Amino acid sequence: MKSPAWDIESEYPSIESKEFAADEQAFIAMTEELRATISRLDFEKPSKDLVPTLQTCLETMERAGILVWNLHSYVGCIQSVDASDAGARKKFSEIMKSWSSFTQATKPIELFLKRCDVEIFDAVFVKPEIKGQEFSARRARERSAFLLSQREEVLLSAMENPGHHAWSTLRENLVGTAKVDLKYPDRVERVGLADAASRVYGDDPVARKVAWTAIQEFWTANREIGASILNALASWRLEVYEKRSHTKPLHFLDEAVFGSRITRETLDAIIETCRKNLPQLRRAPLLMAKTMGRQKMEPWDLQGTSPIKGSKETLDFDRGLEIVKKGYATADPEMANFAQMMADKRWIEARILPNKGAGAHCTGFSKSRTPRVFQTYTGSLSDVMTLAHEIGHAYHSWVMRDLPIGETDYPMTLAETASVFGETVVADTLIKSARSW
Repeated sequence: MKSPAWDIESEYPSIESKEFAADEQAFIAMTEELRATISRLDFEKPSKDLVPTLQTCLETMERAGILVWNLHSYVGCIQSVDASDAGARKKFSEIMKSWSSFTQATKPIELFLKRCDVEIFDAVFVKPEIKGQEFSARRARERSAFLLSQREEVLLSAMENPGHHAWSTLRENLVGTAKVDLKYPDRVERVGLADAASRVYGDDPVARKVAWTAIQEFWTANREIGASILNALASWRLEVYEKRSHTKPLHFLDEAVFGSRITRETLDAIIETCRKNLPQLRRAPLLMAKTMGRQKMEPWDLQGTSPIKGSKETLDFDRGLEIVKKGYATADPEMANFAQMMADKRWIEARILPNKGAGAHCTGFSKSRTPRVFQTYTGSLSDVMTLAHEIGHAYHSWVMRDLPIGETDYPMTLAETASVFGETVVADTLIKSARSW
């Protein structure tokens, strides 16, 4: 099945290009400029005399952030398509090191804005050019009770890159380069983990079982590595939270709910609602089993396509995109036009590749303010719904493209609202057009 490859060369011709190098060097120069300026500021004697310099620094920090995240996204796109690309892996490490240097250099300003008098804070964000940063900066002040000393905060920033970020990178490299054996009754097929994962969503029950079994064998063989990654990430977080609990306790969920812009009460209500509705939720797999002619659902069938079909048409990528557009159009024709534009501009990566990363996501470029969608498309209905989900994310980014960059920092709770909306309008359209029940 032929699926589209994305165009990222519109941002940079390659990681070896002069355009990429120019942005990388510009970011490093901005970092050193900020380091020199910030080192001359006396934060021990705060006054409104600091305001003009703080404003200039925040403007520079925003420009630098746009550059580094553009570079980061570009290299991330290369790695997601081919996790074995040694050049991209090396460049990613270099960018993360530069980012670490930037966060250490600018940490004193971040801490000052969290701790300073509200009069000084308000004076800083009077300037229109940095007004977009005010909301996030004002919210961050709510966590000032958990701050450490400036020296300790800078040290934590320095340790993040070789610390928990490195564990995340290990997991991505492991999954992206992994190969598994699909042991069919008549053959053995060796494929990448992303390819195997996509087959669990198909309509062939044998292929689903084979793929699911291969994935379980991979993680069983690598369970020590997987457990080490999870334990290291959790240990880092818990250790940091313990250090931050110097004034009052910092619960392990506090940072997560704050970052999601919800409260613990909201999270508890969601969990309790799910628990109360478990009997209803359990009806779904029972009905699915009945449809499949089984007494119970096997784990490899939980994500499978329904055996009841109105037609035997193949859902190639173009057909899948048409289904997404039809669903989107019921909400707003502009959404359908946007989905077509994503395809026309080659902003979607959907190929089956040997070293491709698993899963699906939406990313984008901060300089051009253009989104990209990543998935492995194999023709299942689940792939179509994933496409609807990720283009929902992309549309969310697209409609915000004219906002100040600082105002486009939204929590996961809002991000998933946009994407699930995209899924829902497509699902509703499919249900309404179904010819059998």
